[in-house]
Amino acid sequence: MTTTPLIFVTNDDGIVSPGLRAAVEAVHDLGALVVVAPRTQQTAASRSFPPRRGTVDEQTIRLSNGEAVRAWAVDGTPAQAVRWGDSRSRTASARSPRFWHQLR
Repeated sequence: MTTTPLIFVTNDDGIVSPGLRAAVEAVHDLGALVVVAPRTQQTAASRSFPPRRGTVDEQTIRLSNGEAVRAWAVDGTPAQAVRWGDSRSRTASARSPRFWHQLR
């Protein structure tokens, strides 16, 4: 049985940055994607965890071939975005525990 890899894509330049879109373009056909990034550019705040809870909004990243990829914009720092995305990844793969185990 073949499994599809789960690929986590993030950055610190924000959900609408060209670099994030380029990364998604590069890997979108290699597996299932979880795309999560800060809502705004957060360079120099990458590892910080301020004591606030922000909102998370679903976004769409439109690829050059017209395909739409779901993404999430986190109102927070890159570290907070990764934490939110990691919990999302685990939840999404919880239906297949063997698959999650292979990713560790």
